[in-house]
Formats: sequence, C-alpha cells, structure tokens
Amino acid sequence: AWIRMHYVTAEEMKRVDDAAVSLGMPIQDLMRIAGNNIARLVRRFAEHKVTVLCGKGNNGGDGIVAAYHLATWGVSVTTVLAYPRLYYSTYLNQTITLLERMNNKLVVYESGGKTDDVQKAFASSELVLDSLIGYSLQGNPKEPIATLIRAANESKQNILAVDVPSGLDATSGRAYVPCIRAYATATLALPKRGIMLPAAREYVGKVYLLDIGMPAQAYEKAGVPYTTPFAVSEIVEVQR
Repeated sequence: AWIRMHYVTAEEMKRVDDAAVSLGMPIQDLMRIAGNNIARLVRRFAEHKVTVLCGKGNNGGDGIVAAYHLATWGVSVTTVLAYPRLYYSTYLNQTITLLERMNNKLVVYESGGKTDDVQKAFASSELVLDSLIGYSLQGNPKEPIATLIRAANESKQNILAVDVPSGLDATSGRAYVPCIRAYATATLALPKRGIMLPAAREYVGKVYLLDIGMPAQAYEKAGVPYTTPFAVSEIVEVQR
C-alpha cells in the first residue's frame, strides 16, 4: 500500500536532524543505519566493485559507512575522500582505517590534483556511489567537489546518489553546475521536495527512500508531518 508522504524542504530536514540530536540521538547512529541501508541498496545494482565518493559532511559519512558494510560483504570498494583525512570525524577516521585494513583502496583526492586514480577506479567499477554533498548545498559546487562530479558524469557509469544528487538543490530541484546525473537516488528519512519535481527527473533517476532510524518524535518536535513508510521494508521505491 502506498503511503502519502510529506516531501521535506532542506530547512525542514535540518530542523528534524537538530530535533533528533536534542532528543539524544547520536548522529553516528543515524549514519550507521543510513550507511547499512545504502549498502543494501547498492548490492541490488553491484556485487563486485564499487567506487564511493565522499564529501566531508554527514552525507560523506553515510558513504564511508556504506563502503564499510559493502567491504564486509566481499565487495571491492575504492573510497575517494574529497578532502584530507583531518576533515573527517574521529568515528569516520576509524571506519576509514578499518576499510584500509580490510585491503580496500583509499584515494585521498586533493583539490587541483589529478583525477587519474579516481578515473581508474571508475573504469573498473559497476557502480559509483555519490555521497559528496547532502541537502545543504547552496549555489554551484566548489572545488574539489566540482571536479569529482564532472569526472563521475564523464565516466558513463551508473551513479547512485545519496539523499540528493550532488549539485541539485534539495528544495527547489534546481540543478547547479556541475550536477551529478544519477541512475537512482537513495533519499534518506523522507523524500526531499526538490528531487520529486519534474525538472529534476533527468538528474535523479529512480527514487528509493531509506530508513535512517529517525524517531517519530523528532518530526513531531520539528513540526514536520510524518507517518512511517518503513513498516514493511526499510527500503521503499518511491513512485512519481
């Protein structure tokens, strides 16, 4: 049965995230659940080799955790950090270290650096996971993210975007320059309004909604209408 869902703006989602933290929900617990469900969705599209592009925010964190889960299932993962490791939290650095110890490739991309290593990873991958920018984007993506977006699009590989395709405005659906052209988007907690708009379709692809373990009380506290869509499954394909 299809559940009518509220499509959230970036500002509403920020209120929900803040409310969750104020209720005592650790951000890294949300990341753990999000990362696990992202990895489970990735597995539907790829089983051998995946490249994960990670920004420095919570969105990048979701990607790093997803990479870890994929690695434990035997997928060969190349994790591309858009920034040096000091930009990532202690928790994420521990996860990155674990990935390395599990013999997975790590590429720390520096702004203005060559994309050779990244392009090599794309060439041998079945899927690229885009976790560069989340719902908080304002304006055109800057370096080093912009170069990674362009390289991902040019790779002609299927791209699964986390939450919103990097470069797309989560509220208005406007595609900034450059913007990921995703095969599918794994939006988190509730669909972002922008990805559901017709103008965004060519960037968003199929839409899947993923559970991140957000308590209903966080929506209530933030004043955002909510009925759980996850009663039957924690990954729900969203019809448009």
